[in-house]
Amino acid sequence: MGWLGAVALTFSALHFHLFGVSNIQQAATDIHYTLASMVVLYLLAFGLCLLVFPLVWHKGYFAGLQWNAATAFRLWRWLFAAAGLCFALAIIDELVLPSPSNAPIDKLFQTRLAAWLLFAFASRSRPFLRRCSSAAFCFPPSAPPATGPLNASPTTVPARCWKRPSAMVRPAMLIASILTSIPFAWMHAEQTAHALGPFLLLVSVSLVLCAARLASRSLAASVLVHASYNFLLFTLMLLGTGGFQHLDKM
Repeated sequence: MGWLGAVALTFSALHFHLFGVSNIQQAATDIHYTLASMVVLYLLAFGLCLLVFPLVWHKGYFAGLQWNAATAFRLWRWLFAAAGLCFALAIIDELVLPSPSNAPIDKLFQTRLAAWLLFAFASRSRPFLRRCSSAAFCFPPSAPPATGPLNASPTTVPARCWKRPSAMVRPAMLIASILTSIPFAWMHAEQTAHALGPFLLLVSVSLVLCAARLASRSLAASVLVHASYNFLLFTLMLLGTGGFQHLDKM
């Protein structure tokens, strides 16, 4: 439904030639269209999730997704370290398997305003909306703990049971992480011209996000890692381009 809403908004804007854009090829590289369509897609998906899933789960949406913000706050040092690991992987990946020049995503950074808007969206809103409306469903929202009684909750199971999954559950967690990380990376493939380097990097980053989610039993932890990683990437771009004044150096 979010995707349909974004498509409808895009074609409506094209009909009226908003921002001087008259065809889908131009819209694909225009920051007004790309950013607006992403925002509408995530907001619609998130809004529908808030309405539908509490009725199915018979509990609040964030409770059902195991948001657990207190856990993320308590582990913030480890989560920032995980974001730093993702950032280091990005640097190594760019040195070993450089991204292609003039990839579709580079065409979005045409003006300072576009760069700042993408910075704000990628490091704040997008990680939250994406994880809460799509990535959260990579794993069963109301899954029982790795060990302990089948219907137990974190308040009734010893903490060690949540940190040490049973031998049977570990392979399932690994397989689930891989099977969700590959589509996650593939979703970005068109933006990066289907290059191998960015694809492998996104798979690796997704695995780290999955690990943070599983190890902490907190979706907020995964959001914090995601947002911090994006913030570090855009900060590097910001410094390298003199505050987005020399976008040709990106």
